[in-house]
Amino acid sequence: MKYSLIRVVHNDKSVELLLNRPEALNALSIPMLKELIAALSGEIQKAKQDILVLKGEGRAFCAGADVEERKRGLSLETYLTERVLTLQEIASFLRNTEKLIIAALHGYVIGGGVVLSLFADFRIATEDTVFRFPEVDVGTTILCGGYKLLVEAVGLSKAKELLLLGHTINAAEAERIGLIHKVVKAKQLENTVITYVNELARKPSLTKRLIKRAIGAAAEDSFDQMLMMEIVDAIKNHKMIMEERER
Repeated sequence: MKYSLIRVVHNDKSVELLLNRPEALNALSIPMLKELIAALSGEIQKAKQDILVLKGEGRAFCAGADVEERKRGLSLETYLTERVLTLQEIASFLRNTEKLIIAALHGYVIGGGVVLSLFADFRIATEDTVFRFPEVDVGTTILCGGYKLLVEAVGLSKAKELLLLGHTINAAEAERIGLIHKVVKAKQLENTVITYVNELARKPSLTKRLIKRAIGAAAEDSFDQMLMMEIVDAIKNHKMIMEERER
């Protein structure tokens, strides 16, 4: 599929997914969402690289929902089938993919842009990045499992503060509360992402997948369920080690 609102770049150790509507601060329009799910479920799913890097072109990572699109008016059917359900499909893919995800954040990370970044296993932001959930002020609600993702990242009390007050926070505050993992100078962002990619790429793919899956299940599964998962994962990992020795 030929994309016009996103770009997919295949590197040796990672595949990059870039939001490419810089004139609109990478706001998530319905056409962009359709390109995103097509790329994720097709080209990116099939990519041999086990690391996915999310980026945004221009002055922002992502300014959230396309406000102008909503101003033009959407029927309930169009809104539900083409926007809501497409977003939920994107969320399901990102939540369940075995690929490790790194989000390279800069400029504006607003609303749905914050939620998109929360699917990343590592979130790295430049010093000038700002974050905000404006939904409470514009009269809308969050999609993509954003409530759960935010509570997982910053805790219940801080999630309520961010969502109900809608205040803008800077990168330093975002790092302090756990919304992101690391703050770097703008000129260091690319090299920092490359450093993460190189370090992660050196680690066994199966082990990375098992650890990511287990961490994701830890908050929801019972202790006994975790014990059983750990047994199964230990067997899989041991088989991998033995097969490598026999080569």
